[in-house]
Amino acid sequence: MSIELNDIVLAYGEKVVLKQVNASMQKGQITGILGPNGAGKTTLFKTLAGIRKPSSGGLLFEGKTWSAEQVAYMPTEPFFYPYMTGREYLLLLGALPHMIEQLNAAFALPLDQYAQSYSTGMRKKLAFLGVIALDRPILLLDEPFNGVDLEGNQMMLRLIQAMKAQKVILISSHLLEALTQMADVIYEL
Repeated sequence: MSIELNDIVLAYGEKVVLKQVNASMQKGQITGILGPNGAGKTTLFKTLAGIRKPSSGGLLFEGKTWSAEQVAYMPTEPFFYPYMTGREYLLLLGALPHMIEQLNAAFALPLDQYAQSYSTGMRKKLAFLGVIALDRPILLLDEPFNGVDLEGNQMMLRLIQAMKAQKVILISSHLLEALTQMADVIYEL
């Protein structure tokens, strides 16, 4: 299973954010996307998730035209409807009721509380559980460790490593150290 990015260009009006991006990502490896703030990491992930359309270039999954339906995307700052509990969020994403407790065993989130009342780290953990619940072949994690405590970061790393053999995983960061401990390949924007 692989992703191919061929000469991806994306501009916001006159400002070109992604300029002829070429990369190949494979199942069984974790691909890091490194770059300073404003380099285009989130723009690249939004393009891969189908939120933004490239100005030119091509995206291929398994040699075929790209479909965002194959992507589970965790944004840098996840948003939750104010009156939705963590449990309702996971159910909405398709998690079966018996799976929710298994998913949450890693983080012990208060799933019956409104997600909007969660701390930054708790919201990140809930969003991470959400992308796992989607069970899609491509996993995009945009700055997933920001705001998460050390124990939560270590658990996320273990879960990412466990999924590596079945998925194409991309993780962005502006910190090289965050990627070197887990990424098999690192691209710099």
